[in-house]
Formats: sequence, C-alpha cells, structure tokens
Amino acid sequence: TTEASDALFSTTQFLSFIQHINMMIAQKLAVLSILFASVEAVSGKKKSSKAKSSKKSGKKSVDEPVDECSAKENGIEVWKKTPNEDVKLRLTTAVDTDTCTYKMALSWEPNDDYPYIRQVTNADPTLANDTDYRSTCVAEGIFQSLTGEGPLTPEKNVGLQEFYTDYAFGIDVSANVQEYIGFKYVSLGASPCGTFLQPFPQYSVHFYDITNKQREELRCVSDGDYFCKPMDQQCSDSGRGFQMNGTGIPTCAGAPVPGPPVYQNLPFGYFWTLDGNAAVGINAASPAMGLHAVDPSEFLPTRDVTEPYTLYVGYESEVIGNHVLLWSGIAEGLRPDYTKETLNYNCQTEDKAYYPTKTNVSYKNGRTVVSIEGALSQCTGPSFTEVVDSMEEAKGSKKSKSSKSSK
Repeated sequence: TTEASDALFSTTQFLSFIQHINMMIAQKLAVLSILFASVEAVSGKKKSSKAKSSKKSGKKSVDEPVDECSAKENGIEVWKKTPNEDVKLRLTTAVDTDTCTYKMALSWEPNDDYPYIRQVTNADPTLANDTDYRSTCVAEGIFQSLTGEGPLTPEKNVGLQEFYTDYAFGIDVSANVQEYIGFKYVSLGASPCGTFLQPFPQYSVHFYDITNKQREELRCVSDGDYFCKPMDQQCSDSGRGFQMNGTGIPTCAGAPVPGPPVYQNLPFGYFWTLDGNAAVGINAASPAMGLHAVDPSEFLPTRDVTEPYTLYVGYESEVIGNHVLLWSGIAEGLRPDYTKETLNYNCQTEDKAYYPTKTNVSYKNGRTVVSIEGALSQCTGPSFTEVVDSMEEAKGSKKSKSSKSSK
C-alpha cells in the first residue's frame, strides 16, 4: 500500500541518514585529533570544571538551588547581538486575502567585518584547505559538545568569541501582520565556523512563532556552547522544557509499526534530534532557540553541502519555528536559487496551519533572500505588503537623536 511504502521509505531514509552521520562524525574526529596537537596551547585540552562536575555527579538534582542552577545555564547571550544595519536587514511580508496566502521574506547583504564568511569558493566551499581556519575554529571549541574538551564555560560562552560564534540580528513581526500569520520574530545569524554538524561558514534564518522576549526564557545547561547537555544534566524546568529525551513530544496516532515515530506538526519524514540518537549520540537542542528537527534526506552522502537545509525547532511540546540554514557562498551568488515544498504536515493542528508549504532561497542584486509561503490564519480585509527596513529605522533613529540634541 502507499502507507506501507511511505513508511518503508521513511525508515530506509532514516537508516541511511544515521550511517552517513556516523561516517561524517568519524571524519571530523579524525581531523580533530590532528588539530588538537597544534592548538593544545590555546585550548589546553582541559575539560571545563562544569563538564567534570557533571561526570562526577552523573545526574543533576532536580532540587538544585535556583541560583546555583542559573549560573550553570546559558540562554540568548550565546548569540552575539549585532546591529541590523550592519547587514542592511529587511523583512518584507505580502498578505493576499484574495488567495488567503502570504509570503514572508528576510533579505540582507554580506558584511566584510565578519571573519571567513566571505572567503568560501566553489572550489573550497567548506574552507577544508585552510588550516588556519580549521585550527582557529577548533581552538574556540567547535567540537567541545562532542568531546567534552575545549575552552567554553557558561561564563566564557560562544557569544563572546570572534570565530566560533554567531553574529545575531532580528526583526519583530508587526502586530498587523501577526493578525494574519502566527510568526512573531524573524532572526538571522552569521556564523564563521558553523557547528560540528555543519563546520563551514554559514547563515541561519529562523521564523519564530514566539517573541524574542520569550526566547530569553529558553535556557539550558550547555557549558557555554550552542548545544544543550542531556536531559539528566538539566537542573531547571526551563532546561527540561527542551524535551531532549523525547518524553512528552506529541506524535500522531496510527503511525506504522515497526517504523520511526511520526511527530505532530512536522512535515512528513522529519525527526527530532534527541539524547542518545544513533546518528550523533547527542541532542541538537540550542539555548534560546529550541530542539531541532531534521529531514534525513538533507544529510545523505550524495547531497551537496552548499544546498540549503530546512529544519524546525520546538519547545515544551510545541513546534515554535522553522529554520533555514545556508552556506555563506549563497550570499556571494555562488549557487542557483533553491526551492523546497513541505505540503504535507503530520497530523497538523489548526493553530499551526500557517506553517510554510514552500521555502525559497535566492540571490538578487547583491542581496540574499530567504522566503516562506503558506496559508493565512484569517483571510478578511484588504491585501497589503509591509516592509521593515533596518536602514530606514537607523536613519529615523539618527534623526530623532539629532532633533533632541538641537533642542
């Protein structure tokens, strides 16, 4: 039957994904063992005191004092907040009440001030031949989540670094647009080193259906890195809210058995990256972001890493956003436009019906554009297009300050 063949395809696809990631991690660890010798003086090959205490205690107490727990957690500070005008960030939203659809597009221009982002080429897309780049990223802890070895601590977190860091930008979605679409905040990240999963210069775009203020509440024990520690090392309700052990994440009734879980409000074939998963062994939950869900087909060995990745993020049993990760060379016009359709969501609830059915990544006139399209939450009133331009906002802010100083 079609259901049986779909289930078989999904399971086969998932196993292929696992085999590929295992191979990929083995390769990265081999590189890591070589590079550690050259950066030992920088990283010291020392485990953070936090990682050591975690291994001694084995499992953190649920009743850990609040102040002690808070000192061990990280949140939105791991993302290096940067002025939107540095990349000329712009959010354009078109609401069409006649067709009951929307298109939301975030666009930007690259900035020379961010290291390595603009150095990729088609010949060397991951800067694999740049030993300086590799050793720099290792020295700042890109593999620490895998090995437990590196310089990061809750106090000395990735948001304070220059290379293994993420220059973060973002725009609030207006109240007017929110009446038609559930998204509340759109962010951009520029990452010179990437992460251990995709260790190359990259950009990330998130469309969140929570506010940026709410993102501040999403804290976890992460040793100052981008990835939360396992559930048994979390010490607060906030950390446990990432559900990195999978408990409480809604699934669809009637999913084929045997077969992988079918998760609610994710596109068909997507999986949450949980503690102890067979692919990498650790979860992919991130402070102030959420637990990540992936499409295994995007990690197959035949796939080009310069092609965008489409992911989702969740928290406390809810999908809270979708995520587009792209190689930085796209922002240099080095690859053709990309489109992906996500027409079928698993047992989608009405409150998430606006999630995108199409994602597009393009390069136009020096600007990179990441857009999503989907159904409106409500279709009344006239159609409209709204533009939030960081450069115009910056000009307005300067005029306001100038006017006040003249008084």
